[in-house]
Amino acid sequence: MALVHSLRIPVGSLLVVHDDADLPLGRLRVRASGGPGGHNGVRSIIESLGTDRFPRVRVGIGRPSGSGSARWSEDSLIDYVLGRFSPDEEAVIQEAIVRVSEVLDCIVADGVDAAMNRFNSVV
Repeated sequence: MALVHSLRIPVGSLLVVHDDADLPLGRLRVRASGGPGGHNGVRSIIESLGTDRFPRVRVGIGRPSGSGSARWSEDSLIDYVLGRFSPDEEAVIQEAIVRVSEVLDCIVADGVDAAMNRFNSVV
């Protein structure tokens, strides 16, 4: 984030793309701003910038089937997030990556609100 500050890049021009275990695998959500939602990496970015007023694209990685959130320890969630996808999951994530590039194009061309309207409703 020192680079953002040293180059005087407006925080609103920053775009963060990150994983989200609370979204189903491959689901995308675009947000104009907001809190970390339990995501430590986003929390760190917010703390470094001193604001949560930057757009982000959340990419769902889901949770293993049959796992309720109450059964998750922080360590097991870290292991899952840093683990590998199965071949079936990998195919879903590859499709999501293509859609993320479409989201980014939409944000650059038409703005965050247009991207939220276009991509947040996609199941």
